[in-house]
Amino acid sequence: MSNKSNIIEDTLSRRLFAKKIVDEIISNHVDENKTNLFFAISGKWGTGKTKILKIIQEILTQKGFSVIWFNPWQYSQEDISLRRAFLKKVKEKLNPSFDIDDFYYDRTKTEIDWALFFALMFIAFCLFKFTSNYLQNLLNQSLIFLFFTALLIPLFLKIISFGKKSAKISTAEEFEEKFNQLIGDNKKIVILIDDLDRCSPKTVKKILDSLRTFFYHDSCSYVITGDHTVIERYAGDELNVQPVFKLENEDRPNGKKIIDEEATVRKKIQEGRRFLKKLFDVYWPIPLPTKAKIDEFVEDEIKKSDIDFPSIDKKEIKDILTNDQYFERNPRHIIRNLTSTRFAIGCAEQKLLETIDAEKKDTGENPEVRKIFKIDKQRMKDIKKRPALMAKTLLIQDLFYPLFEELCRVPSEIITHERELRHGKTVDQLTINGRKLNENEFFIDQKEVELYCSLIKTPPQFTDPETDFILYEVVSFLSLSGFSGLPSTVGPEEGKFLDYLKKGQLTTNDKLIELLKTTPSERNEQLIESTLIAFDSSQNEEEKINIIIESLKISIQLDDWVSGLPKWFDKINNLSPAGQEKVKNQFMQAVLIKDPNLIKIIKERKPEFIEETWQILENTKSLEKFNPESEEILTQIALDDLDIIPPRLKATESLLGLLDDKNKKQIVSKIQNSIKNLAIAKSYLEQLKGQGLLKGEVCQLVKENIKKLIPREPKSIEWLIENEVLLSEFDFLEELRDNIFNLRNENLEFLMKIIQYHKQLKFDGERKSQTLDSLVKFIEETKDFDILNNGDVISFITEKEEKKKVFEMITKIVEDDKEKSAVRELAISSLDKNNKIWDEITKEDISESLQILKKLKLNKKLKELNKKKKEVLSTWS
Repeated sequence: MSNKSNIIEDTLSRRLFAKKIVDEIISNHVDENKTNLFFAISGKWGTGKTKILKIIQEILTQKGFSVIWFNPWQYSQEDISLRRAFLKKVKEKLNPSFDIDDFYYDRTKTEIDWALFFALMFIAFCLFKFTSNYLQNLLNQSLIFLFFTALLIPLFLKIISFGKKSAKISTAEEFEEKFNQLIGDNKKIVILIDDLDRCSPKTVKKILDSLRTFFYHDSCSYVITGDHTVIERYAGDELNVQPVFKLENEDRPNGKKIIDEEATVRKKIQEGRRFLKKLFDVYWPIPLPTKAKIDEFVEDEIKKSDIDFPSIDKKEIKDILTNDQYFERNPRHIIRNLTSTRFAIGCAEQKLLETIDAEKKDTGENPEVRKIFKIDKQRMKDIKKRPALMAKTLLIQDLFYPLFEELCRVPSEIITHERELRHGKTVDQLTINGRKLNENEFFIDQKEVELYCSLIKTPPQFTDPETDFILYEVVSFLSLSGFSGLPSTVGPEEGKFLDYLKKGQLTTNDKLIELLKTTPSERNEQLIESTLIAFDSSQNEEEKINIIIESLKISIQLDDWVSGLPKWFDKINNLSPAGQEKVKNQFMQAVLIKDPNLIKIIKERKPEFIEETWQILENTKSLEKFNPESEEILTQIALDDLDIIPPRLKATESLLGLLDDKNKKQIVSKIQNSIKNLAIAKSYLEQLKGQGLLKGEVCQLVKENIKKLIPREPKSIEWLIENEVLLSEFDFLEELRDNIFNLRNENLEFLMKIIQYHKQLKFDGERKSQTLDSLVKFIEETKDFDILNNGDVISFITEKEEKKKVFEMITKIVEDDKEKSAVRELAISSLDKNNKIWDEITKEDISESLQILKKLKLNKKLKELNKKKKEVLSTWS
C-alpha cells in the first residue's frame, strides 16, 4: 500500500490493532483444536473501522489468506438476493469459473402434447366439412381471414404445449451445499463484512443468522464491522422481546398497566447485546485515539486540506477539531469538516472572481449595482480571510441543522447569542425569535442546547470579544450567498460604540479603529447618523466635544466617514466659543486630509478656523499627510490675503516652506510685485510684527525687497531713520545702515544724505572717517569745491584733523601744475580762511600746507592764480 493510504492508520496507530486481530485469526487457523473466528469490530461512523479492515486485508493477503470483502448494504435486502450476492463474492475470489447460474435461472423445458394436437386437427376437419360453404364465403373477406389467423395460432400453440419446470436454487440447504463446494480445499479464508449497521434491522438479523448456519465453515473466519449501539438495537427489535409493563397510575397498585416504552427499549438493547455476544468470539469496540494522537492527526489533515489558514485561524480550527464535545475524536468527522470548509472557501473564491469580472464589465450607470459589487467582494474576502470561522459555521450546520435553517432566516441571532453569553447570560436565558432555546423544537434536550452555547462561545466569533463590534457578516458564512438583500450588520454594537465616542476613548484604541475599517459602507452611514443624533440629544458639552473630536479622527482614517464632515461643521455652531476652540484644530485637520473643498465654505463662514490651519501647518511642517488639493486651495487663500491692505501674511508664512516650486513661485512673485515702495514695505513689516512673524520666509522676502528699494528711493535714509525702532525689532536696522553706508561712493545724493543725517545714523568714528574719505574723493574727482560751503558738510567736518585733511587735499590740487588753471583758481579760492568750513583751525594747524602754497612757483602767465594765492595766504596772515 502507498504511503498516502497509510497516513491515517500511522497517525492514529490503527495498524497496531489490525495486527493483533490478524494474529488471532492466524492462531485459530494454525491450531487444529480451535475453530474458525467470528470477530466483531464496533465503532461509530468515521472511527476508522473500514481502515482497519483494509490493513487486515493487506496483512492477511501477504500471509497467504484469501480475503473476501462483502458490503451487504449495497445489495437488495431480500433474503435470497443477499445470499446470492454473498456467494457471488466468494466465487469471484475463490473460483471464478464455478457455475452459479442456478442461483438466478429456472431449469424449464417446453414440450408438445401430440395426442391433443391430433384431436384438435380432427375436430377442425369436421367443422370445415359441414360448414364449408359458409366458411368459404367468410374467409374470402381478407380482413376477417387475417383476424382469425392471428387469433387461432397462439391459442393453438398454447393448448398443445406445456412447461416442464425445475425450480432454481433457493433453499438454505442448497446455499450451504454451494458454499461448501466453493470453499473446497481452501483452508485460509477470511471474509470481511463492512458497515453492517447500514443495513435494515431485518437484514442485520438475517446476515447474522446466516453466518452461524449455512455460511458457517471451519476454514472461514469472519471480521464484521458496525456500530454496536445500532446493531444491538436492530437485533433486539428482531428478537421478539416481550414488552415491559408499568402501572398507568403509580398511586393505584391494582390499576391498569401500560407498556413502559423506555424500559422496553432498554430490554431490547440488552437482549440484542446478549445475542451478539453469543454470536461473536470477540466483540471489540475500537478505542478512541489518545489526545496526542488526535492532535497529530488534525495537524496532518490541516496540512493536507490545502486551506490557507492564517496562524490565528490554524490555532482556532485545531482547538475546535480536537474538542471531544464536537468531534468525539472521530477521524471521518474531522476530515468531512475540513473537506466542507475547503469546498466553501473554493466557492467563495469563485464568487469573488465572478464578482470582480462582472464589476469590470459594468458600465457604472447604476450606483446601487456598484455598491452590491463592493459588498459581495468584501463578504467573500471575509470568508477567505477567516477559514476557521467558516469551519465553525459548517459545524453548527452539521450538529444543529434545524437550528441552522432558522439562523439562516434570522442571522442576527448568532450575534445576539455571542454577546449575551459573553456578558454573563445563562443558557436558560437565551432566545431565538422570542422563544427560549431550551424550550424550542430545534434541540433534542438540554445537553444539546448547552453544546450549541459552548460552540458559540468558542473562538473564532463573528463579534469582537472586547468591544462587541461585529467583525464579519454572518449571512455570508451561513449561506455563501454574497449579497443577500439584507442590510449589513458588520461593525460596532451601536450602544457601546456611542459610549466610546462620548468618553473620547474610541480612537485611542487601535483595535477598535481596525474593526471599524472592516465595517461596510452602508453600516458606517448608519453609524454616522446615530452619532449625529447622539450629539443632538446630549446635554453635556464635554460629551458633545468628545463625540465631534472622535468622529473627526475616525473621518481621517475612514473614507466612509468623510461624508459627515459638512454635517459636523454645522453642529460645531451649537458649541460654546470655548467648545469651538477645542474642536477647531481637529476639524481643520480632517478637512485638510479628507475634504479640502470644504475650506472655501469655512473661510466664508468661520475665518477664524482658517487661521487654525496655519498653526497646523507650522506644527506638521509638511503637506505630505494632506490631500493634494489642499495645497492648491491654501495657495489661493494666501494669494488672496496678499491682495488685502494691509496684507494678511500668516497663511503665506505657514505655506512658503511647504509648497512645491510652482505654488511657491506664485507667492514669492506676488510679494515682490506688491512691495512697490518703502511705504508698502513698512506696512508689510507692521503686519509681520502684528502677526508675530519677526522671522521666517515672508520676513526674509520683505527684507530683500527693502534692500532693493533703498538705492532707488532718495528718501530711503529718512525712512530708515523714521522706522529704526521697527527695523530694530526685525534685527534689520544695522543691515540697512550698512547697505546705505555702502552707497556713499556710488551716489552723491546718498553721500550728501549720509552727511546730512550722519548723527541720526549714529555712525561711529571709523564710518565718519570713511564718509569723509568718500567726500574728499568726490571733491578730488569732481572739483566741486562749492560743496564745502554746504551747511551739512560744514556741520559734518568739525574736527581739526578732518578739516586739515580736506585742506591738504585741496592744496595738492592747487600745487598740481597739470591741472587746469581755472580749477586751481577755484581750489585756492576755497582755501580762503573766511570760508566757514575752516572755522576753528589756525595757521599753525595747516602750516605745512600754507608753506607749500607760499613756496609754490607759478608761471607768470598764471597771473590770476598768483593773485588768488596771495589773497588766500594773506587771509591766513
